[in-house]
Amino acid sequence: MEIALTPDLERQLTAAVASGQFASTSEAVSEGLRRLFADQDAEIDLPEWLTIDASSDGTVPAALAAALDSAAEDLRLGRTVSASEVLAEIDAKISTYFARRDASLDR
Repeated sequence: MEIALTPDLERQLTAAVASGQFASTSEAVSEGLRRLFADQDAEIDLPEWLTIDASSDGTVPAALAAALDSAAEDLRLGRTVSASEVLAEIDAKISTYFARRDASLDR
């Protein structure tokens, strides 16, 4: 198989091999492809309102509006969580993402 690279990518690949980061250009390309496909396989389940693009007319999508209304109601009723709880949840989601990605690299 032959792969055409831009001069910049070829220079970076040659430098990575020369530095000892990879034993060969083949190893470097294989590792890059493994990481690419692992990142594609490691998905995070996002709430619907985070996956919807804003409409072209500038209005708020219904799912986002509903989420914001719900958050405002929670705040009004005192149903809140601390910043440390939010950060812990974010850390857990990030850890899950990287664990899935790393597991797929090991395959």
